[in-house]
Amino acid sequence: MALIWGLNSACPCPICLVLREELTDHSMTYPKRTIKDAQDRVELWSRDRIAGEAELKKLSLRPIKNAFWRVKLSDPHDALLQDLLHVYHKGKFGNHLFDEFKKHVKALGHAAKKKVDEQFDAFL
Repeated sequence: MALIWGLNSACPCPICLVLREELTDHSMTYPKRTIKDAQDRVELWSRDRIAGEAELKKLSLRPIKNAFWRVKLSDPHDALLQDLLHVYHKGKFGNHLFDEFKKHVKALGHAAKKKVDEQFDAFL
């Protein structure tokens, strides 16, 4: 729906223009993707494949006209919502959020850590 290249591209988020290397930096706010940016780059690509390809690559876009561009008052990037627990292998929780969660539990002390361990063991 967003027509981006995906997780290994320069800007893998279908909603904003965060760089792949900065995906875990939650202290920053990144510009949102816009239909106009995508349309301009696809149009450039249709006129000049080399220059257009370079511009598309910067935003990790594919050279395809999105069908949603024709729908009035719609923006596919606003419509997208990722389920962070399921979108990635092992979910966002397994590889990313769990480490952050452990830091917070550790700050709460031994009793909290023990309780969390017991609750996780109950799932097994």
